[in-house]
Amino acid sequence: ISFLGISSSSIINNITVDVNNNTQTANITAQTDFFGTRYIIFSAIDSNNNSTASNNVTIIVNNINDAPSTPALLAPLNNSVVFSANGKVTLNWSASIDADNDGLTYYVLFGNTTNLTLNGTTQNTNFLLVGLNNATTYSWKVFANDSTNTSSNSSIFTLQLRGTARQQ
Repeated sequence: ISFLGISSSSIINNITVDVNNNTQTANITAQTDFFGTRYIIFSAIDSNNNSTASNNVTIIVNNINDAPSTPALLAPLNNSVVFSANGKVTLNWSASIDADNDGLTYYVLFGNTTNLTLNGTTQNTNFLLVGLNNATTYSWKVFANDSTNTSSNSSIFTLQLRGTARQQ
């Protein structure tokens, strides 16, 4: 028996159907970020050219939430010296992309060691740190969450805080 009506690999309204005539199996794969219902009818022909159509096959693809992309740290640049007389620094990063268009919350991890702890959350792509000590090296990273999935952690940047430009 051979499958007809669908080539060995066909795209039908956001799904790909791969038919293997040797094993008489069909693999059905949804395209990225597609969800919904599709209907397929397979036709088979035997060695005598007798053709038979299948019943209507219903394919239901459920939505799967994708994690947001990883934010990229922008400022302060890695290993930079930041001058702040009042112990404040604003961190900036790129916006994450969420294929599902979910709202995003950014988690800011910060510390003066490699063991960073959660400092706060924001829906913005910047975060103001206060109460920092001069002559101290700090590290930070960010990740995004869409309330279902979490992005990978950003890289870790370090900065050294100094009170004035004249401080050694």
